[in-house]
Amino acid sequence: RSYTLLGDEVNTSSRLMQGCQPWQTLVSQAMVRATQTQYMFHQFPGFQLKGRLEPVPVGMPVAELLPMQQMVPPGPLVGREGEVAQLDQLLDAAIAGPAQALQVVGGVGLGKSRLMAELVRNAAARGVRTLVGHCQETGQGTPYLPWRDVLRTFFGLQGSGSVAWQAGQLETMLRWIYPEGLARLPLLGDLLGIEIPENPTTAAFDAPLRQQSLFALLGDLLLRMAEQQPLLILMEDVHWMDRASSDLFESLGRSLAEVRALLAVTQRPPERPGEEQLPGLKDLPRYAA
Repeated sequence: RSYTLLGDEVNTSSRLMQGCQPWQTLVSQAMVRATQTQYMFHQFPGFQLKGRLEPVPVGMPVAELLPMQQMVPPGPLVGREGEVAQLDQLLDAAIAGPAQALQVVGGVGLGKSRLMAELVRNAAARGVRTLVGHCQETGQGTPYLPWRDVLRTFFGLQGSGSVAWQAGQLETMLRWIYPEGLARLPLLGDLLGIEIPENPTTAAFDAPLRQQSLFALLGDLLLRMAEQQPLLILMEDVHWMDRASSDLFESLGRSLAEVRALLAVTQRPPERPGEEQLPGLKDLPRYAA
């Protein structure tokens, strides 16, 4: 006895397999929607498939999201209907564009993370790409630490591969999703803690120019992503965020100000009156607290 599978999804899968580059996996939008809360995808909105007259959007799975990045709500959220409605309005505004900024301030145990899990769930249901980072009390002395897990997932660097493999993976991913940034590839090593040999472009940079160019590279990269798909960047517990990470977050806020994006942070109330962890956040045109 034999069985045959027919239909558009089967045909699309076959065409996607034929269109893949070596070591690349491509999936349909149906698969992206079904698994986007468990996996990081990069989108290719205009992929030309054999037998199709018009380009079709496809996704490339990059890495499984870390448990803390998935933020799956344990059940229905009770008694916070007003707050959820406000988040939904803000999310809708961000999807329509331009970008929105959100700051959630509250003491320990008041449900900031649970509320943000609801935001992440609703964002996924609306087709929003989500990047989630967490600041740690013990990590305040390590530059860019909250961004490392975010970008390691973004570039498919989870696991314990060698430095050479990680550098090669970074180059491959950048070549696929933002080839214009290849000349600045070694700068990503500064943030991710990976030793990447300098090239003639980056070797001439002093420390301030390296940081400026790194921020510009990430801004350009995420701008490209947001042009393809609405973007949510969520940073938890920013009262523990190091200065370099704060500067990067504020720089990205400026870079993404006019695209479909929502930049959100959670934090405890400041210990001293007037103290602010991300003062530049309030300078963004569309800010809510």
